[in-house]
Amino acid sequence: MIKLLFERNLVSDPVAVVQSAAARGHLHLIQWLIEKKRITNTGGSFYLAAENGQLDVLKYLHAKKLHAESDQFALDAAASSGSLQVVQWLHYNTQAHCTSHAMDVAAGMGNLEMVQWLHHRRTEGCSSLAMHFAAQNGHLETVKWLHVNRKEAFELGGVMDSAAAYGDLRLLQWFHEIRDGGCTTAAMDRAAANGFLSIVQWLHEHRTEGCTQMAMNEAAKNGHLDIVTWLHCNRNEGCTTMAIDRAAANSHLEIVKWLRCHCKLRCTPLALELLFSNSRRLNTAVFLYSEFPECRSFRLRHEFDVAWLEILQWLLDRTPGALDGCTLKAKSWNWHVCDWLKDNGWRLVSNDDVFSFWKRS
Repeated sequence: MIKLLFERNLVSDPVAVVQSAAARGHLHLIQWLIEKKRITNTGGSFYLAAENGQLDVLKYLHAKKLHAESDQFALDAAASSGSLQVVQWLHYNTQAHCTSHAMDVAAGMGNLEMVQWLHHRRTEGCSSLAMHFAAQNGHLETVKWLHVNRKEAFELGGVMDSAAAYGDLRLLQWFHEIRDGGCTTAAMDRAAANGFLSIVQWLHEHRTEGCTQMAMNEAAKNGHLDIVTWLHCNRNEGCTTMAIDRAAANSHLEIVKWLRCHCKLRCTPLALELLFSNSRRLNTAVFLYSEFPECRSFRLRHEFDVAWLEILQWLLDRTPGALDGCTLKAKSWNWHVCDWLKDNGWRLVSNDDVFSFWKRS
């Protein structure tokens, strides 16, 4: 098909075709384009081939001396492909450079063989991000090797915090045992936010940093009732109204009811503002409006996306002032909503093929 398009002069950007073929390893197509169609501008094809581990394409482009200025960092790109064979070929056969990014990325992928090869054959080293990326992705063996062999390993704080945030108990235990790196209250805060109760419990038992009110706030926001209840029973940091407002905004009504009962919290107008800015679940809005009169004074800001007419009608019926100053945004093809707006005192101020915008008349 591509060849037919070229034969009929229907290709407007041949460079893009070469680049796409290089990234996908379509060597025969590249050979045809260069040798038969005489294309000499290959753009970033060499770099893209390295980035995607396409060694045969790299060898061909190199033999044809088809390089671009960006190709000098092809080693970095090759490292991100995970192909040590490509990295080695570039090292021994080209003048390609790399930066500490190469080892950082390899560490993040847990590609210890590549990390070790770069360590012994190149001089760029890594940055403190190498340890961070490896820990973030749970590559314990790579973390251990970096700790022993690279001095940059612990220049970046928060590595232990990241392990907690991603729920990796093995890494947490290892960092704790070597008594290096340390963590902060962010470890328990982020573990709680992401729903890792076992990590929260382990940190509580083995570390002294504790947490902040963000732990319960974020756990509530994300619907982790088990963590909310555990923190309430075992920690004394507590939470703020942000917990109940964010839980309500995400329609976690079970948590809203629990916080009201056990923490004596009440929703504020922010709960309904956030609800209608995000999920807009009408059943949640009805519950909040009924159970928390104090949140009825909410105001929607700037622009309100009318996805469901029932929600707009409910707002206008219960809290018409909430839409004061608002521009309503509706899909232009949604004639049901647009006709209703026109018939009920809303003025069309602008529209395009996708959206129409309305103001009160």
